[in-house]
Amino acid sequence: MKTRNNFLALSLTLGATLLTLPAIAKADPLPAACGNDATQYKVSHTNTQPTLTAPAGQALIVLILKPTGEEFSSDPILRLAVDGTWVGAVKGSSYIAIPVSPGSHNLCVSRQSKYDDEKANLSTAPLNAQAGSVYYFEFILNHESVGFAARANGGAGGAATPAGTGSTPDMTAKRNDTIDTVTFTQIKDTAAPYQMRKMKASVSTTK
Repeated sequence: MKTRNNFLALSLTLGATLLTLPAIAKADPLPAACGNDATQYKVSHTNTQPTLTAPAGQALIVLILKPTGEEFSSDPILRLAVDGTWVGAVKGSSYIAIPVSPGSHNLCVSRQSKYDDEKANLSTAPLNAQAGSVYYFEFILNHESVGFAARANGGAGGAATPAGTGSTPDMTAKRNDTIDTVTFTQIKDTAAPYQMRKMKASVSTTK
């Protein structure tokens, strides 16, 4: 009887221990440089062109989104984060301008989507911002139809290509019969006006 009582006591103790184990949180699929994926944006376009000069004592980041390849089912939305906090979003073929303080920053651009493979359309980059400077980044999202064999091969994320150098794809996302290839490049300020000549500016607000 004593042995049976000891067994019951041990079982109750183990049961109580199991009940008090902390819940395991689901891992965020985005890198630390990005913001919380729960933050979602509504994005519209404006014909009013922002002044692309840095505010006094600050630097300016200009993010240009260029969807290419086959037509998307809807205009893709791309979020921009600075040091782990989302600061705005861009939709379709357009751009946004975001002021930042001088100093070292970590940038993240990630596609806003309910699909994990589309969230994988992302890239990160360090930036040492200087007051009065304007930094242009171009994010090309290429959308193509492919066969099953091509879809079976994924890609890996990478950093932005420095200004004035060739760009290479850094992330591949796969879903249905399409593949999205990302190129994230810092471009020279002398080339930026040509890239943006037919683009509208994006205006974003959180949902």
